[in-house]
Amino acid sequence: MGILEINSVGNAMVDVVTMGSEDTLAKAVKIMNAGDLECVVITEAGDPVGILTKTDVMRVVAEGVEIKTVSLKEVMTSPLVTIEHDAPIDDLMMLMEDKKIHHIPVMKDGKLVGIVDSQRIRSLGLLDALSIYTISAHAHYTPYLYSKMSKVYDILAEKLEGIDDIPEIVKIVSDELRKQELVDEITVEQIGEEIVITVKDCMYSKSVHPFIVGDKELCVMGLLTSMSIQKATGKRVNFVNFCDITESGSQTRILTK
Repeated sequence: MGILEINSVGNAMVDVVTMGSEDTLAKAVKIMNAGDLECVVITEAGDPVGILTKTDVMRVVAEGVEIKTVSLKEVMTSPLVTIEHDAPIDDLMMLMEDKKIHHIPVMKDGKLVGIVDSQRIRSLGLLDALSIYTISAHAHYTPYLYSKMSKVYDILAEKLEGIDDIPEIVKIVSDELRKQELVDEITVEQIGEEIVITVKDCMYSKSVHPFIVGDKELCVMGLLTSMSIQKATGKRVNFVNFCDITESGSQTRILTK
């Protein structure tokens, strides 16, 4: 299924693993480890009532809870945030951003039918839209920035088709962003395993850049460049950092695999 066909949550969801609310945390940990699962949905009488994520597990273990005896209903995250299978992808991304969550169970006709998470979105190449929304949600000029960045990304998607050389990708991105009067220049350097993207004179540097998300700063143009690399090469981008302000510009460091 191509990215253009993924226009609803139902197209992006995957099968969901459920457990009963009376099951123990120890059993959940065993199942999650065996299946390499990021989360399980907790049900009562077949109805979803909560969720247990790896983050929840780490939190509970750190609190010293006895995992062999504590039940999932005592440690799950509840009430459960869900979304309908026919909801637009944009609604999913807004919900993730608004609730600050990464895993959302999917419902159809009142029944649990799947789950979708930010990692799934990333693997489908939809990280682009998610990241653009996340950035614009923290900007002072949200409508303008969202529209501008979406337009630029669409242009880049066409120009980068069939190109997998990272320096060439960055040059094309830099040229387009300079043409759009968004940056002066973007350069790339390989340092060991890390790819260092340096953004010089971003037009947002004096107004809405860098953006603050939790305790992290985001360089909007560095993030856009990173998304373009992921899109063109098909390699997953992992961020070492989001933004370091240096004398030469804003630096975003990534790893690809």
